Amino acid sequence: EIGCGAGGILSVFKDAGCEVLGLDFDTRYLSFAQKHGIPVIEGGVESLPEGKKFDCIIVSHVLEHIPYPKIFLESVRQKLKEHGALYVEVPSLNHVGDGGYFYDLRLYFQNAHASHFTVSTLSNLAKASGYNIVSMDRFTRSVWLKSEA
Repeated sequence: EIGCGAGGILSVFKDAGCEVLGLDFDTRYLSFAQKHGIPVIEGGVESLPEGKKFDCIIVSHVLEHIPYPKIFLESVRQKLKEHGALYVEVPSLNHVGDGGYFYDLRLYFQNAHASHFTVSTLSNLAKASGYNIVSMDRFTRSVWLKSEA
């Protein structure tokens, strides 16, 4: 998981018997994860071990903070196995229209977000970055697979 924080998502996979690895920049979160048996590395996608490929990579509430999401997603794609899956979840402008954030854009927007997404813009970004979307809801929880080209 890229942007794993304290490892909450990874702990579920670890408890299910999966081999996991988390990445984050916040050493306080990483220390907590390590104390709970979650293997972690300080840094981003560039910190992943050279030549190592993954069955699944999770990017949950991270992509909206990335200044150049297409470049980021292309680098993540290089770390997936041939039939690897990418789970992406971001805040959605569609969700605001559906009643999220009490229909108030002021509650949605924050200065830490470099990008804002709708189902349409995230779908376009996935395709441009070399992925096929398997599933996506209006909250923009989605599963992507590497495309052939």
